[in-house]
Amino acid sequence: MHSEKVDDELLEGSQTQTDGESAESESVTNNIFERFPILREKTFYFSNASFQKRHNFLWILKYAELHPDDFFAIQGLSAEDELPDAFLGVKNLSNILLLGKLSEQEQFLLLQKCRAFVNPSFTEGFSMENALALKAGTQIVISNNSATFSIFNETAHYVDPKNPQCELDQVLLDPITSPENFLAKNTFEESAQKLYETLKNSVL
Repeated sequence: MHSEKVDDELLEGSQTQTDGESAESESVTNNIFERFPILREKTFYFSNASFQKRHNFLWILKYAELHPDDFFAIQGLSAEDELPDAFLGVKNLSNILLLGKLSEQEQFLLLQKCRAFVNPSFTEGFSMENALALKAGTQIVISNNSATFSIFNETAHYVDPKNPQCELDQVLLDPITSPENFLAKNTFEESAQKLYETLKNSVL
């Protein structure tokens, strides 16, 4: 495996795009915002849907219930999907938009356009999603456990994964440092190994 930085291909963008690639990128941009015209740059939070308890998607649902003025775009789940009982309320929340499954380009684009990537996972350790969000230049809001902090340090904002009674607007006011050093240290190889260790340790 080569030693490129985390998903460099997605970040290089117009600096290395050919005319054809640039047109394709513009097409992706136009397509996703035509499909979801309610989305406006920096007016929504972006997150992933998962039924696995360790991913803690219920935190997002409970936060959205408590904060009807905060809007979330959720990838990985559509309104047509069958949901476990614990997740049925998501379809009744007007401030949650279910995007379904997105392409990598679409995900990266929304990471660039959102206010922040919110990932209050119970999983302790490295997260490729968090690293990709930093790579996209967006702020991340993640769980305040010690293992996660030891990896992302002051490049992230932190919330209690057991308590959604906070204000993301206020959380985002906390000072953070540039992710430049973090991204420089975490090559593709290192990121893949950290992700493997995280998944291995959370199987049981």
